[in-house]
Amino acid sequence: MRVAALILFSPLLPSAAQQKTVAPIVSQVRPLPDEAVRQNTRLAANLSPSAKNKIQAAATQLAATTKQQPAMTAAQLQSRARASVAQAFPNLRGMDIDAVVFLVMMQCTQDQQSELQQTMSTMQQNTAGKQAVRSAQNSTAQLSDMSTMQQMRLQMIMDRRSKFLDALSNVMKSASDTQSAVIANLK
Repeated sequence: MRVAALILFSPLLPSAAQQKTVAPIVSQVRPLPDEAVRQNTRLAANLSPSAKNKIQAAATQLAATTKQQPAMTAAQLQSRARASVAQAFPNLRGMDIDAVVFLVMMQCTQDQQSELQQTMSTMQQNTAGKQAVRSAQNSTAQLSDMSTMQQMRLQMIMDRRSKFLDALSNVMKSASDTQSAVIANLK
């Protein structure tokens, strides 16, 4: 009787493979550093509407580039961000460029956070839908393929976001090192 019950209800339970692939992906999400959030809030408060639009456009362009070239490193990402800022704001120099690069990268990171949350929400809805379908009939290969595709998409989004966080950290460290050098030269 127990064996029959297990066989009957097994389609309702998520497979071990699904549990193993979803759990590691979700646990890999790195939060934004608190200092980055504070710095972004401080810098963004002083922007004009036209500057905000230019930063959003540069962030959108940078995000599109990373989707086309997923193998890009954090250093390459930072270099691309610097080039797009120099193009959008030709009169900026030195630390001003670094500040705007930081804002562009922060905007990209926040946009990817939203995309990540939407993808995870969609996966949760699909999982609930699969469980409903499984209760009515046997699971299909199409549902499994959709889940695999969503998991791959989620992993790609998380990889891009991680690169942005690394590059964002590099920009913040560079700005901190520059400020330290300026202070040291004041002696």
